[in-house]
Amino acid sequence: MPGQPSLGVDFGTSHTVAVTVTRSGPNPLLFDGSPLLPSAVYADRAGALLVGTDALHAAGRDPARCEPHPKRRVDDGSVLLGEQEVTVTALFTAVLRRVSDEYRRVTGGGGEVVLTHPATWGETRRSLLTAAAEDAGLGEVRLLPEPVAAAAYFATRPGDPLPVGHRLMVVDVGGGTVDVSVVRRVDTGFEVLAVGGRDDIGGTDLDALVAEWLRGHPAASGDWSWLDSDTAAARRSRRQWYEEARNAKVRLSRHSSTELFLPTLEREVLLTRAELERLAHPTVTAIADLAETVAASAGTGDEPVVYLVGGGSRMPLVGTLLHRRFGIAPVTLEQPELVVAQGAATAPRVRGTGADEIATASVMAHAPVAAPTPTEVIRGEDGAEVPPAPDRPPATEPAPEPAEEPTLAAPAEPVAAEPLPDDTTPTPDRPRRIPGPLRVVALVVAVLVVATIVASRTGWFGLGDEAQGGHDTLEADPVLEGPAVFTGHEGTVIDLDTVAVDGRPTLVTAGEDGGVCLWDVATGDSLDRIDAHDSSVTALAVGTTADDVPIAVTGDGDGVVRVWDLTEREQIFEYTGHASGIRALALMRAGTSTFVVSGDESFQGLRGWRLDTGEQVLPFTDAPDMSIELESVIIGDKSAVVAADSGVNLVWSQNFIGDSVPRELRVSGHLATALAAGEIDGGPVVAVSMGAGEPVSLWNLTTGERLGEYGEADSRTAALAIVEWNGRALLAVGGAGGIVRVFDVDTGDVVDEFDVQPDGETDEIPAIAFTAVGDDLAVCSATLDRIDVRPVTT
Repeated sequence: MPGQPSLGVDFGTSHTVAVTVTRSGPNPLLFDGSPLLPSAVYADRAGALLVGTDALHAAGRDPARCEPHPKRRVDDGSVLLGEQEVTVTALFTAVLRRVSDEYRRVTGGGGEVVLTHPATWGETRRSLLTAAAEDAGLGEVRLLPEPVAAAAYFATRPGDPLPVGHRLMVVDVGGGTVDVSVVRRVDTGFEVLAVGGRDDIGGTDLDALVAEWLRGHPAASGDWSWLDSDTAAARRSRRQWYEEARNAKVRLSRHSSTELFLPTLEREVLLTRAELERLAHPTVTAIADLAETVAASAGTGDEPVVYLVGGGSRMPLVGTLLHRRFGIAPVTLEQPELVVAQGAATAPRVRGTGADEIATASVMAHAPVAAPTPTEVIRGEDGAEVPPAPDRPPATEPAPEPAEEPTLAAPAEPVAAEPLPDDTTPTPDRPRRIPGPLRVVALVVAVLVVATIVASRTGWFGLGDEAQGGHDTLEADPVLEGPAVFTGHEGTVIDLDTVAVDGRPTLVTAGEDGGVCLWDVATGDSLDRIDAHDSSVTALAVGTTADDVPIAVTGDGDGVVRVWDLTEREQIFEYTGHASGIRALALMRAGTSTFVVSGDESFQGLRGWRLDTGEQVLPFTDAPDMSIELESVIIGDKSAVVAADSGVNLVWSQNFIGDSVPRELRVSGHLATALAAGEIDGGPVVAVSMGAGEPVSLWNLTTGERLGEYGEADSRTAALAIVEWNGRALLAVGGAGGIVRVFDVDTGDVVDEFDVQPDGETDEIPAIAFTAVGDDLAVCSATLDRIDVRPVTT
């Protein structure tokens, strides 16, 4: 009936969200003051079922009586809570009854109820959900796949409508499932092009990975036998242990590092975002794979804008990997957990027989993601399973296969949906950023021209003017006596570069331990360490000021940029104008002034500021969507900054200081994975890698001409460096597997090749740099927690 409220319910693995729509608009129902109702169910000794925070509180005393994730037990028929056997239908009913009671209390009930489900769920699972909803007092409900509900929210919301004919993709990362949909806006609403999902990965799996990492950390060594105890103190310790792991994952979505406290061992352990991302990489890669498959099954057409929803989407790595796959930064909301429920509450009914169940035929087969397998169920405060103590052997039995094996197919015909009534349209949260339609993946190379710009980045290559044909010479004719390995960082080396300090070739390295280390390349001596940041250094630029002072610029995950005088080993400037972590840095010069250009993880343009005054001379607010790499080139009084991005083949420039000249480089491929700039034959060049499937390409910045392609198209390049040495132009390429190859730019031949990784390691190389040591040329490569220095045979 017109005027009646409607209800959308997102029954989630970890939390359940319900949004009601009345004449005043959409509003989430609150449970104990929060829109997130824990989906946990606890069976007390009298047989009553407690739900939400009540269940979690009771589980602290007796975790065996709690099922934290009923949704993951959908195929089990019944579960044992303590000594009581409870059907899965009863678990679902208990959660939905809490929603039904609150809905009636707030609105009086009535109206349409839409209940969402994962895209992978077939008829059997959906029937169980429908029966539970009826038993809970919700009456006859309409079912809608979760990704379709999320897409409906974005496709039909007012104030920021998707243009007719354009497409969008929604990636919903929940506690236990991941769902993806692609829809297209039409005059009458939207049509579903493809839907897919996985019910074997989600945010709770990442919690378990952190807990597994924590118990195996060297700082956590000790007596873990207390995990086997059934005392009240042991149960509290297990709960605190798992809560520490889960909360650490949440904190690392905002900070670059965090400390976890082990209450029983009375110790603290540092976990960095980089470490978390290494743990989570296989799981998040599976999410990106799913999104890519769904996008392909949606067919050709304009590329969709990508939206991230669900609590699991808060992890920065999710957005980063999707950005790399699709070439544009996904849009996020302040409250991504509410999108599915609000989309369900306001979604128009999809026309066509069985159209609301379209996901049944459009999900895909998948391979399981490897993860630790606990031998015994130990539950934390939210009831989630905790990995076993380290002294227990892992289980050898594989995880059970899902009851319903999904298949891949796209809908035979798009299904149109009716438009929303004007009086029920929601007022959405404003996205932090609205990109244009996702474009065919390519590269945007941005050139900022200072004065009359042509380029080479002497400071970044650390070769000094001698190697570039300039005037300065190194003292005492240093000699490189063969391959060397430098160690000193406590954790992964993030970036490196070389510069002359006090007349000596000096290697500058930055690590996830927050330190900047200086090394004498010729002797291998550790010269000094600067404690640059409290958390991991995320970006590094090295060079000289206009008055030839060697400096290093560092950035961290909290958005702080610091400049260091490498001669005096002291900080000379700090910039805190960024709202998110620093992703890339570059130096440039104009006349007697030195400037720093920086980009952060928000991908909302670049910032530039004058080093001597701290004056912000720009931001580049109309910069490309993403500047994942920055490089600078300096030749005499001419300098430029080059930024690698993705998009339609576009080069932009800014009137930073003096006139600027744009240059378009038509580079195609996936999102750029590495960038380098330098000088060849007196002119500026840039090398770029577009990831696996594309070789490294070299471009003349003045003419826009492609000079050549280097390397194998099926290998991933993570680091590049360019140098002109004794009249010969060389390109160093560092790829996955720890292999560095040095190419002759003119002939394309490999003139030297070496494996810089420790035995048995195959991690990619995050940074490489050339350096001159007397009459020798060397390549410095970052590899795990060490630096490999090799003379180049030319």
